Amino acid sequence: MHYVAVRLEIPMLKMYLDLDIPWGMPVPLFVREALPAIVRKKRDASAARRLKPEELQLGKKIFGRLVPILTHTLRGAGVYDGNVLIVKPHRFSRDPYRYYLEEVLSETEDESVPLSVGERIYLSLDKIVLGRHDYERQRLVDVDLQHFRYGKRASRRHALIEYRGGNFYVTDLGSTNGTYIDQVRLSPKRRHPLSPGMHVSFGGRLRFIFREGSSQERGNEEAAPPDA
Repeated sequence: MHYVAVRLEIPMLKMYLDLDIPWGMPVPLFVREALPAIVRKKRDASAARRLKPEELQLGKKIFGRLVPILTHTLRGAGVYDGNVLIVKPHRFSRDPYRYYLEEVLSETEDESVPLSVGERIYLSLDKIVLGRHDYERQRLVDVDLQHFRYGKRASRRHALIEYRGGNFYVTDLGSTNGTYIDQVRLSPKRRHPLSPGMHVSFGGRLRFIFREGSSQERGNEEAAPPDA
């Protein structure tokens, strides 16, 4: 199992920890279970109770800016040794892990054969810009797609996913290789509704399925605990 050595900061508790975290550890599992356990071990139970895991967001510090980690694993967010991760309070308008895009690694027309799936992108914020970080100009997006297979085909600012009035919408931001819903290329700068089960593609080959998960499956995958 591959681990990444990171600096974890919890400003609300004035805690700064050096941890080795499994690269493939589910972020929901880390935030809601591993993090409170770490705080109890390093501080006390009362400090752990102050965390309110359902109202916490994990972010990665880049160029002094906190970029939210919206992927299912640290690997999907491009977290590497030496990165600074920050935990901050955030009031979500819904369960942050209920709706997500699930990466499709292979497809088949035979419905009896299950799809091969990979990383997830959780739609926990009301506005999410997907694309690729522009490190030279220090222009960042909410989800850096270059850590996904075929993600290098995405534009710097490729698409926007919004949550408005109880519904999700995707807008192509004028990308070079296009944004697709169920293999139909979207007109740029126009909002299109998303429903669970739809296939969404960024750049033609980076494909996802929009899903609504059950409460039982969110972040319940087993993973080794972080090493403090």
